[in-house]
Amino acid sequence: MARHQAPEHSGEAITYSRVTPYADDPLIVTSEAVDQESRLDATHSDAGDGMSPPLSWTGPSDVISYALVVEDPDAPSEQPAVHWMMWNIPGSLHELPAGIGGALDVEDALGLNAVVQGRNTRGGYGWFGMAPPPGHGPHRYYFQMFALDRRIEFGPEADLEDLVHVLKAGTLAKGLLIGTFEAPDALTVDAAETP
Repeated sequence: MARHQAPEHSGEAITYSRVTPYADDPLIVTSEAVDQESRLDATHSDAGDGMSPPLSWTGPSDVISYALVVEDPDAPSEQPAVHWMMWNIPGSLHELPAGIGGALDVEDALGLNAVVQGRNTRGGYGWFGMAPPPGHGPHRYYFQMFALDRRIEFGPEADLEDLVHVLKAGTLAKGLLIGTFEAPDALTVDAAETP
């Protein structure tokens, strides 16, 4: 009997390419955690402190709420790995601080209790730090921000497909930031530590 092997990379489309906004307004996403070469700071990796990176964005003036989806399409799995889902970010807000934990709500970080963090690929809530397999090469992390004409009436148990259906119906604008991260090669690290 043949064993099923995980694919080298996901073959499925990320959320950004599945959602078409119905307005032409620009939405620009930036982060201090992504350097000039588009590398993500290792602090936010699973091996680092594992806390979420800071994000900032500009968007249209008539936004009711924002939704955020972070995916890694280079993960060795059937679907892109979901590293973060958050929705009902108020339309008046244009940044998320670093270090939002994995609680079901983000009241402590933002002073808001209506923002929802969904389940990531690991089964937890909130940010799941970058964790590509050693030797797998650089992975791309797509920080996808969606400006919406509505609030989303889902609790934290909603999955990505539920969220995508709402995004397809209510997205005014979308923005994208791509950061890369590569797991350190264990042999290189060991060699560097050898006197």
